[in-house]
Amino acid sequence: MPPHVRLRSAIHEAGHGLALVRLRNAKRVELSLNADGGAAKAFDDPDLDDQTEVSIERFLVVALAGRAAEEEALGSVSAGAFSDLACATRIALLMEAQWGFSRTHPLVSVGDEALVSIARAPWLIGPVQERLEAAYGRALDLMREERDALGRLAEGLFNEGYLDDARVRELVDYRGKPEPGTAGRGDGRRGGGTGRRRTFHSRRAWRRPTPGRERAGPGSPVPLTWAPARVRSGPRRP
Repeated sequence: MPPHVRLRSAIHEAGHGLALVRLRNAKRVELSLNADGGAAKAFDDPDLDDQTEVSIERFLVVALAGRAAEEEALGSVSAGAFSDLACATRIALLMEAQWGFSRTHPLVSVGDEALVSIARAPWLIGPVQERLEAAYGRALDLMREERDALGRLAEGLFNEGYLDDARVRELVDYRGKPEPGTAGRGDGRRGGGTGRRRTFHSRRAWRRPTPGRERAGPGSPVPLTWAPARVRSGPRRP
């Protein structure tokens, strides 16, 4: 990748990695860059993947953290985050239409996941957008509060190309800080167990995603695709 594309890729993946560490959404995290873009591998802690509304909302924050990192660090976002947005939108849609987390119709489930779409039920756009805005706001807050950690992580990934879990946490300087805005909320979930692996893939926009990997949801492998846009990065705009 050209240096400016590599930089944006590193920042984007660092955003995912930072969110995974700070929100305790993974037992182990690995970040890498490659010719197609990059990837973040998250080895899940099953105690966190309990499919409650709180845990799924944390997943939405992680899914949108790459885009939030671009905005915070570069002052712009790329169209390459389209697959992250698609994944997050799908999860938020299922929360409203099938999984029983709707504010207005919590006991209604529309049935088969394949039939759930905003095109079929445009009234879902409003509540889905609210969920995504809330998650993106949390992701932005995290990137701003942890700006130094984001910079260290992105720089390390840019220079080294691969960061194992120990290196990721060293750069983030992880010390068990609570999730921003949750002090005293009494969530009570902590790590434990061997967990499963969840992979966040990154690809260029002009590469076709791997067939059969579009579906995502709590408890299943979730590829979050990011494609760096061919634009020059520069100092953040005031």
